[in-house]
Amino acid sequence: MSDPVLLQLSPSTRKSHWREERNGLNPFSSLDNDGPNGDLDIDGILNIDEWIADTRPNDASSFPRIDDVEKNQDPVTLFFESSPTRIHHGQSGDDLNPSSFNTFEAVPGNGRTLSVTDTNNAGTNRFYRLEYKEPWNYFRLLIVDC
Repeated sequence: MSDPVLLQLSPSTRKSHWREERNGLNPFSSLDNDGPNGDLDIDGILNIDEWIADTRPNDASSFPRIDDVEKNQDPVTLFFESSPTRIHHGQSGDDLNPSSFNTFEAVPGNGRTLSVTDTNNAGTNRFYRLEYKEPWNYFRLLIVDC
């Protein structure tokens, strides 16, 4: 019988392991659907990205998304369900190159539907995305060509 191994986890690691285990995931699995790079609920979003966006990786109806887009002449407004533990950044870019995107508005979440508005659209076609931020992670959700 081998000696037990003592794992020393940082508070942030313990927090992420607790959240993974609470949602039916295995924090030490790297190949299966129950690990960070899997998709337990088969909704097309990786478990780690659901954790970053604060959605439930074991519920196919819970995933980061833009619920509606409103375009009234120049301003473009994105509507989405927010997380009270994240800051949501509305970003736009002239092409799909990641370096072309800039934040036009950032709002803290409150657990309700929120919106961000790009008032500098100036009649051009742009690409839009939401970025969910915590102090150490981010996740980007892309919506194309408005």
